[in-house]
Amino acid sequence: MKRLVSVLAAAVLLFCLSVSPCLAAKMDADVPVWTEENVRIYLKSYARGQDMDRLYSYYDVQIRRYMPESTFESMLTELHWLTGGFLALGSYSAFAEEERGTMTHVVHLHMEKQDLDAYFTHRNAADDWEVLSLEFVPAEKQEVDLGFVVGASETDLIPYREYEVVIGQGSEYPLPAVITLPAPIPEGGIPTACVLVHDAGPLDRDATIGETHFFRHLARELAAAGVASIRYDKRSFAYPEHHPVDEQQETVEDVLLALEAISAHKSTAGCSIVLAGHGAGGILVPTIASKMADKPAGLLLMGASPASDPEKEHIRLIRELALPTCIVQGRNDPFVSEDEGQSIYADGLKQYAFVSYTCFRGLDHLLAKDSSTDENGRPLYSFDAGIDIPAVRELAAWMLSLVPQEQTMEVEQ
Repeated sequence: MKRLVSVLAAAVLLFCLSVSPCLAAKMDADVPVWTEENVRIYLKSYARGQDMDRLYSYYDVQIRRYMPESTFESMLTELHWLTGGFLALGSYSAFAEEERGTMTHVVHLHMEKQDLDAYFTHRNAADDWEVLSLEFVPAEKQEVDLGFVVGASETDLIPYREYEVVIGQGSEYPLPAVITLPAPIPEGGIPTACVLVHDAGPLDRDATIGETHFFRHLARELAAAGVASIRYDKRSFAYPEHHPVDEQQETVEDVLLALEAISAHKSTAGCSIVLAGHGAGGILVPTIASKMADKPAGLLLMGASPASDPEKEHIRLIRELALPTCIVQGRNDPFVSEDEGQSIYADGLKQYAFVSYTCFRGLDHLLAKDSSTDENGRPLYSFDAGIDIPAVRELAAWMLSLVPQEQTMEVEQ
């Protein structure tokens, strides 16, 4: 069978939130003994994209010379694109090759679309347990054996939960919405939630364009990283016969209603709020923040074009609000080039330390790696390219960094 991904590695086992303190201490010191339990922890951490920078930092220097960290991270993104998200670990076996001095552990991975067998090979000497390779091979679909997931039910295998709600209940234009939560919910509660603000046009809650579902992928990957969110159908989508006098004003009103809904939800009440706008939604985020009685913890602008606001009113508001602001875009964004996006923001906000910028290499307007275009260079969106997981992890880490210290301590207790 063809190998989907082959990752050469000389790594020690990375830290995983679910490991016991004694095992974590052992993993921190040199390469661990690769027992079945340790191999399972390693693979679960890798498949969920947890602490990827730490995992990469343990690679052999010679291997890192030929495989930069960006390549290592992109492998997981491509793996998920081919197989869907990780669900659970399954069956286990192992075999030694004495002539090579190696041991290989074979662990089944239950994935959303295509199951895999992971071949985890390491040196098998008393004083040398370095990892030599991690290979993924397509495998026949297997039933999930919950015996491999202690205390789990079927729904526990998915790292998020989604709940249908309605925003603006009782108003002229109630809108269907979805709240996406991390699963399981941390003991101290969810520290951060964000409201996803659409780009221009009649878009549904998933921000569906062609075969793509940007907000659905974004919300679920944020939840897997510990951040809750709410997304909703725009009025122009839910009520196509309705012709707004001012679409921007309606967006502001609906986002404020979405804020009420997620702030009232039992799992997200009292958590820090981030406004995350995409495209034209990013331009509106500062205006929305200025109308909030309790200001958000931060503003996230994704693929926003300052050219759509000739008066640069939103840039003036960013300066006045002085809230932590993260401005991101894909370097391959066909709608907003770096010169039209990041460069203009940097010029207008360069003296403000609360503003940060990130331009993701190889990603498009939807933070994906879809390079298919028509004859005019416009994206086709003819298949669902998913979303770049390392990019979302970086955004989630920024959001979680905004949580007040006292709130972080409560969550950790």
